[in-house]
Amino acid sequence: MFSGCNSTPEKINISYQDDYKKIHSLYGIAPSDTLEAMLHAYLKEFPEAVHAKLFLARVHYDEGRLESALKIYNQLLAEDSTELTAAIGAGIVLHALGNYAEAEKLLAIGARADKTGEGRLFMMLNALDVNDTSNASLLMQKLMAKSSSKKIAAGIAAAAYKMNQPELVRQMVDTLRSKGISDSTCLKVSNGAMNIHEFAQKHHL
Repeated sequence: MFSGCNSTPEKINISYQDDYKKIHSLYGIAPSDTLEAMLHAYLKEFPEAVHAKLFLARVHYDEGRLESALKIYNQLLAEDSTELTAAIGAGIVLHALGNYAEAEKLLAIGARADKTGEGRLFMMLNALDVNDTSNASLLMQKLMAKSSSKKIAAGIAAAAYKMNQPELVRQMVDTLRSKGISDSTCLKVSNGAMNIHEFAQKHHL
């Protein structure tokens, strides 16, 4: 999920960095409960490690433990309201929970410095869920430049399906296929049977 999961902390000692890299290298490979246990052990030794807390929130999100993920993001934002990765993460979780008004606020904050496009992606989907198709269309246009990303392509396909744009759906599905996404998953994305949260959880994005 989120961009914070891929960040590597700077200006830290080697063991601190290497331990985190070892844990992160297992993402998408080791079972979630194994990752969670390793992250808890890491945080016991380094309780101020924001990058590890963000990663733990992502593991909870992948498991469908949305309230647990949201709790971590909210704690990080309470400690530092400028933690934009946490703002995006919280906004994504709130969108998954159907709290669109609060999701929009946090996604807008996070999107200010969001280089991956995730903030705008979920702002677009959030806009569609409150029937703001005009804003969703504007955000979609901005996201097209990042549509080579599997997650962005899947999100645009989902939005295009809702907005009855079959040609754009086909274009994004072709992108997904070129990235190795299975035909069965592409079909589910293209017909609305798999939402972006399910897609992200399935592919650890």
